[in-house]
Amino acid sequence: MLNVGGISSESIVNVDQILANTNYVAISAIVDNTAKNASGKCLAGTPLYGDFTKRDGGANAYVKETTTTGVSNANCVLFHDIEFDGNNDANATILIKGTVQLKHMASATEALWTSAVIAALAAHGIDAINPTPAS
Repeated sequence: MLNVGGISSESIVNVDQILANTNYVAISAIVDNTAKNASGKCLAGTPLYGDFTKRDGGANAYVKETTTTGVSNANCVLFHDIEFDGNNDANATILIKGTVQLKHMASATEALWTSAVIAALAAHGIDAINPTPAS
C-alpha cells in the first residue's frame, strides 16, 4: 500500500554526550526511583551514590547524592538519561572514572555540581570541566 502521507523518521538516540574525552569507565547499575525529576526522568550528569559491589537494585539501588555539612557522598555520575516506569527503579549506566563537560548537561543537572560534589567526585576519579564555547 502506498504511504500517501510520506515517510517520517524519529530519532530515538540520546544525543547528549557529557564526556570530555574517550578515556572513561562505566558500569551498569540500577537507580532508585527517588532520583527522578517531575517528568519521570533522571538526566545524564546527575551525581549519584551507591556501592560498586552491590548494583542489583532494591536496597542497593543508586540514589542521588546528598551533601551534609559541606561534604558530598557522590561517587559516580549517571552516564545517559533514564526514564522511570511509574515507581519502579531503572536500569542505567554510571560513570565511575572519566572527565565530564558540565556545559553539555541540562542546566538543572549542571546546577547539582556544587563545589562539594566536584570535590567528592574528583576523589573518585571523575573530573569536571567547563569548556569555553568556541567563537
